[in-house]
Amino acid sequence: GNKFFVRLKKVMPSDAKKIFSLLKDMKKYGIPNFFGYQRFGKFGNNYEEGKAIIEGEKFIKNKKMEKFLISAYQSKLFNDWLLERIKLSNIFTLSDKELKMLGYEKEFIKFVKSQPHPFKLLLNDVMSHYPLGKMFYLEKDDIERFFKKDIVPTGLLPGKKAIRAKGIAREIEEKYDELIPAKGDRRMAWIYPEFLEKNYLKEKAWFEMSFILPKGAYATVLIDILKNGVR
Repeated sequence: GNKFFVRLKKVMPSDAKKIFSLLKDMKKYGIPNFFGYQRFGKFGNNYEEGKAIIEGEKFIKNKKMEKFLISAYQSKLFNDWLLERIKLSNIFTLSDKELKMLGYEKEFIKFVKSQPHPFKLLLNDVMSHYPLGKMFYLEKDDIERFFKKDIVPTGLLPGKKAIRAKGIAREIEEKYDELIPAKGDRRMAWIYPEFLEKNYLKEKAWFEMSFILPKGAYATVLIDILKNGVR
């Protein structure tokens, strides 16, 4: 993994209190493993060029750059999928009656609502041991292992030879799966930051913290989650 030190400036005492609470939740529940904004270039549109290459609308001689832009498009598809799964998880805060009106079956509602983690898993999600390990399909008996930080769900980076989910999990994933001329893979959709230090310096209005994230995870994503939680 990678170790980070971050200093947030102009942090008021009331905001510092919220940050401490958010960090406590992050330690317990983890955070979504989005690709950070820097993955998409200065203007945030690298993925558009990657899509244009795939669709034959753009040609680049530099094969290394071509590969990079295509990977940016893979990252965008992953982020979009993860965002939809988070929205789906949030829907299950509704009452059973409201969920039935949305078309969800009783057994499915019961299965999802029984999960102690705020990010809801679906049967046949492709899971991975955390932080490293083999991938496998989720079964009912595996649910508690996610809450115990033993396993995490993974999201698809579309391409050749990548493992695909099955069942309902695949129905959602399929919307973000495209025929891409590149090697496919899967990426951990959820991670658990390891916080080493966190300290609020009231006289300077600074909030300082150091933490470790798994390889490939973005500190900017963690900071964005804090910012959104404080607002």
